[in-house]
Amino acid sequence: MPVIMTASVPNVLLVRADSTIKSVDDLIAKAREKQDGVTYGSAGVGSSHHLAGALFTDTIGSQMLHIPYKGSAPALQALVAGDIDILFDNLTSAVPLVESGRLRALAITSSTPSEALPNIKPLKDLGLKDYEVVSWQAVYVPAGTPQAIVDKLYTVLHAAMQKPAAQDRLKGMGMTISGAGPEELATFQKAKIAKWAALIRKANIKVNN
Repeated sequence: MPVIMTASVPNVLLVRADSTIKSVDDLIAKAREKQDGVTYGSAGVGSSHHLAGALFTDTIGSQMLHIPYKGSAPALQALVAGDIDILFDNLTSAVPLVESGRLRALAITSSTPSEALPNIKPLKDLGLKDYEVVSWQAVYVPAGTPQAIVDKLYTVLHAAMQKPAAQDRLKGMGMTISGAGPEELATFQKAKIAKWAALIRKANIKVNN
């Protein structure tokens, strides 16, 4: 049973600082120029990085070549080394490399700008109007938990999230604070399951156990 959504964090579309891909328009043009002509890394098949790339290719109507790695760190290393062209990575881990000048951020995947990279526009504002990808965190309890307990937990957790220390900690990790309650969280979750299930079927994404 859903209790509360605490926060969400977008991915960020990254290239090497010296990449010839200077903008989202450059990336789209290069992807459309040649099938699988652009390589994008991920933290593994079915990861949010992979799905962000798959949604991007579906949105622009052109294919890029997916290169999965065993985690975000090796994917970032591959991008820095020039082994792949682009990477959709978690904002929290990407910001230090962007601020150090080793990588360049082209866009973020949330529907609104992030305080962590305030000058970087969302993809939906750069021509991909229906594009949105965020990772999100929430609190759940076992099914059948009395509603009174769910309501109490929501009240306590929501109050805790309003404290300056909690707000500063979450925002410091690049997160957007939510606080959505049980009904709103349930609706959000249902919509996301439908969205990603449709894309996974369309892109024929399969995870080998």
